[in-house]
Amino acid sequence: DPKGEAQRFLRICTFIVGLYIAIWVFGFHVALPLAMFFYLFVYGRVGWIVSTAVSLFFLALIVGIYDTVLHVNWHEPLILRIWPGLSILKLN
Repeated sequence: DPKGEAQRFLRICTFIVGLYIAIWVFGFHVALPLAMFFYLFVYGRVGWIVSTAVSLFFLALIVGIYDTVLHVNWHEPLILRIWPGLSILKLN
């Protein structure tokens, strides 16, 4: 089905571009769990409770493994440059 394939391709590309922009603007700690929630809720048709639980687990994985154990340096999100008052939310 060429029309269905084109729609899926456009949906995948849009999701990737949206994720890239969200990471640039809001950072990994916000964008990746929200993207996980959105993907599960919209595309996976999973309930909001399970989507939220998986997203929070994914956030715990990011903070617990990458921040605490591996000490990964994250970029400074654009939102922190625009609105410096949010710097209290900065995790590293």
